[in-house]
Amino acid sequence: MMRALRPAQPLGYYSGHVWRHRLQWSVVRPRILGLRLVHVESIVKSDGEIKLPSNPLRIAFFGSDFFSVESLDKLRELQLQEPRLIEQLDVITRPPKRAGRDRKQIRDTCVADYAVEHSMNVLRAETGQQIDALAANKYNMAIAVSYGVMISQTFLGTLQYGGLNIHPSMLPSLAGAAPIHHALLNRQPFTGVTVQSLHPTEFDKGRILYQTPQIPIDAENQSLDALSSQLALIGACSLVKVLKEGRYIDQSFSLPHNPLYPPSKAPKLVSSDKIVELSKQNVQDILLRFRVMGPQHFFIKCDEMKRKKVKKAGVTRRLILSNLDNASTKYPGIENDPQIASLELGQFAFADSDRSLILRVKNGYLSAQNVLFEGYQASDIPAFRASLRKKGINYRPLQLLTTPPSS
Repeated sequence: MMRALRPAQPLGYYSGHVWRHRLQWSVVRPRILGLRLVHVESIVKSDGEIKLPSNPLRIAFFGSDFFSVESLDKLRELQLQEPRLIEQLDVITRPPKRAGRDRKQIRDTCVADYAVEHSMNVLRAETGQQIDALAANKYNMAIAVSYGVMISQTFLGTLQYGGLNIHPSMLPSLAGAAPIHHALLNRQPFTGVTVQSLHPTEFDKGRILYQTPQIPIDAENQSLDALSSQLALIGACSLVKVLKEGRYIDQSFSLPHNPLYPPSKAPKLVSSDKIVELSKQNVQDILLRFRVMGPQHFFIKCDEMKRKKVKKAGVTRRLILSNLDNASTKYPGIENDPQIASLELGQFAFADSDRSLILRVKNGYLSAQNVLFEGYQASDIPAFRASLRKKGINYRPLQLLTTPPSS
């Protein structure tokens, strides 16, 4: 049995869940408020004089998550300050969804929560037909921020000033649904925000109306939450700049392409992207993936059990690890423990004193505090260790795999 090891001070941890899930605005707002200490004005400089359109703006704002709420907040503030510029501001969001265990909870979008809190008009639209029906409200501009649904060509055709979108990358680089995730996973040295027009048939193919200066990224230390919140605020200020300067009025205006930002894709991340490749990814790679994508996926060989008997031998099941740390940092000197030193790539053991699973990876060791074994509820390490036989994990040494089952 492994000797008792005392952990050093825990590392800072960011889950990155804000970007992936709809959270209540009251929860997210304090995180964003802290970023107001950032000198956004030095990043997004706006001309002093406001260029008014021939007709005041009647805006249909399409949004869903916290990223879009920051833009809505800035638009509402601008409307109060400059009623000659914005005459109407309605919020369009998706219907509430069932969520939680057994899908018994009804969860609304962050944008809807914010709008209700500020007595704003909230409309629901998700399908093309529902969006087309909004034309009856006589809007002359659409603004879509993190909405995730194509704004129909028919509806856009009814708008005098077309549509605007905030995209958190330097387009055409990282076009797609997950630009912030990919910027961090690629360890890019910088990112930025683009305000573009809404293209009638494609995502991220609009005219570029404004791009921020390059915004540095520290992928090894910056969390998804922090970078998303920073870009949400900068994006909101960029949107206000475009409106104040009237860059949307001339429907042919577009900034020239910057060769520093070549076209690239940032597709939505799916479950298979979370599978760790033990032969390729080291401690730093896996921890970066964990900070950006959340719990990491492996597989383990086991027996399928029924009534404490082996029903089918040698099957492969998914095993998901969370609350990951660098074990050598958390447990100084762990590599000198004989049991740990004997582990080969993908093999794991247990640290009794701190309820940790210690996994050998390419250039060191990871510790995990929680496990989700396929077909069972998530558990801490003591509960998982006590149920190895019940789960049919009868093969030794204890070995994680990166190859999913063939069937």
